[in-house]
Amino acid sequence: MSEKAFARQFVMFLMCGLIFSFLLVPSFSYGGVIFHVCVAGVVYYLISIFCKNSYIPYFIICGLGLLLYIANEYVYAARLSYIRIADFFCIGDALRVSGGYKVSFSSGVIIHIVLAVVFSIGGAVLVRLVWIFTEKKRNANTRIGKSNSVQAFGQSDPEIDEIIEKFDEIQNDAESEEIDSADNKQSAGEKMIRIPHARRLVPLIFFVLCLAGIVGMGIFGNQGGSKFDMDTEYKQNGLLLTWLYQFKRSTLDKPEGYSHENAEQTLAKYSSDGADGSADSDEQIPQLIVIMNESFTDYSRIGKVSWTQDPLDDIHTNTEIKSGLMLSSVYGGYTANPEFEFLTGMSLSFLPEAKVPYLSYLKNVVENYVDACKANGYYTYALHPYYGLEFNRLTVYNNCFGFDKSVFGENMGETLERPGNDVSDVENDRGDFGPGHDYYRGFISDRECYDTLLSELDSGKKEFVFNVTVHNHGGYGVDKYHEDGIEYTGDKEWDDFLNGVARSDDDFSYFISELKKRDGKYLVLFFGDHQPALPGIRYKVSIYGDYLMEGGEKPLYDYFVPYYIWTNTDIDTSDIPEYTSANYLSILFKKLAGIPYDNWDRLIEAAEQVYPVLAPQYVSRDGENFIRTKDVDIRSDQVMKDYEMVQYDRLFG
Repeated sequence: MSEKAFARQFVMFLMCGLIFSFLLVPSFSYGGVIFHVCVAGVVYYLISIFCKNSYIPYFIICGLGLLLYIANEYVYAARLSYIRIADFFCIGDALRVSGGYKVSFSSGVIIHIVLAVVFSIGGAVLVRLVWIFTEKKRNANTRIGKSNSVQAFGQSDPEIDEIIEKFDEIQNDAESEEIDSADNKQSAGEKMIRIPHARRLVPLIFFVLCLAGIVGMGIFGNQGGSKFDMDTEYKQNGLLLTWLYQFKRSTLDKPEGYSHENAEQTLAKYSSDGADGSADSDEQIPQLIVIMNESFTDYSRIGKVSWTQDPLDDIHTNTEIKSGLMLSSVYGGYTANPEFEFLTGMSLSFLPEAKVPYLSYLKNVVENYVDACKANGYYTYALHPYYGLEFNRLTVYNNCFGFDKSVFGENMGETLERPGNDVSDVENDRGDFGPGHDYYRGFISDRECYDTLLSELDSGKKEFVFNVTVHNHGGYGVDKYHEDGIEYTGDKEWDDFLNGVARSDDDFSYFISELKKRDGKYLVLFFGDHQPALPGIRYKVSIYGDYLMEGGEKPLYDYFVPYYIWTNTDIDTSDIPEYTSANYLSILFKKLAGIPYDNWDRLIEAAEQVYPVLAPQYVSRDGENFIRTKDVDIRSDQVMKDYEMVQYDRLFG
């Protein structure tokens, strides 16, 4: 490679590295740019090994940056959070629901894309023009020099031109072959010695420096953001550096002092003589029902709203329903995580951010709420009206949690005809399980779930049923799945969501009314999994007032969802906590149901006394005031250390 060719490659690498950073580092911060330029340098060098044309690695890197930028913005438009490492563990789940989303890019994103394309093409054209100009200038100077030399010997002009042309041909042939003058042939009896030319070492040295920069920033770099606010971290560090930091934090280290024996001894500390407030088996409520409702949110509980009507009128006017707020561990997605917390009593506060336990950790039997129910004579039944492969629920429900029966969208039987939008006659991107179902917004409705549960409960068994609904799933405002309804805000996506919530309110009211017609005794827990990912800051400002967190972090209220308890028994539900988290809900439900606590439940109850609300983003020590989890060392209390150690042992011991 000639010195000029190397200079051209260096300039093109630097340009594509800056374009790569322009696309993937929103703040164009010093550290983020250096890291992404180093990544571009490593990729550029590796491609150039197999391709001598310097434009090919240039456009590959620019194209890769553009694809990552578009994918990242697409995900953000769909769920209001950027791509994170955990998404790679559930790509199949995302693809199954992606067709049902309506995604549009903002003008800022479109301008960003256009500028990147212009910079990429313009940069390549500029380098090419400069290269052509310098070559022409060099050749012109060579011609002038040779002409002057020849004329000094008195040659005629035609002869001069012929000599110059032949000289140029020889020179061009030598340059195209890139003959290395440092390769000297010695005599036949001697070894061939190749002395690397400095021009060949420089790209390799530069590659090593870029690689060292990546490794160095990965080990010693300032992570800026945190596991509790990954979107802010992305804006500070850029996409790839954020992924690297997330990957570093994705490993789960053993708790200090952990061994299986120590964990068992720790759990034994929380044994009891039975005086834990739980009832005897004769006092147990025979039919227990838990409903985790997709994206269900009651904004009126967390701020001032200005809807034209109340979408939750039935729940709000039913004095038999007691309610509180649950601080979810997720926002806008990852339904399986609060589900995991409820069914196991474990907390995501002790787990890495880049993991979905259903996909990463649950491979074998894990002690859970289902075990406790079965030990007390309950038949256990799970219903989710979507694909069993979603978040690996088919395996988790059957093999890890041990439900006696689990039903998914694929094996929900045909139901009676009822009001609803049956989309079985059109292509359904949201899960087409055939005719005979009550579809709402392309998903099997809450109403059909409740009819299925009622049919199961009518069997008369002592039973625990667990239902994860889906009809409020994201992908709001899509014309294909539009349902006529009330104009609550005038915003298409918000109105689509609020009409879905209103439908859930109606369906839940229907379910309660049907239970009241029966002779059985029931305890019902209903809670949302997370808030929806909805655009429109004007609505959030009206909801949350002036409450905004520093540094652009998601506010506390982005994580609150309601929980409701209804029963037709005489148990007292008036003293349920105003605020709680998913890991504590199951022991509350156990206590109300009269299922005796075990040592694990008593450990969780002890942790609840220290932190009545425990989530990865926020915690509360008094059940009323909240602080960021990253601003407090939750392990400073011994009971929390015990909680973490025993949780680790139940997952991996």
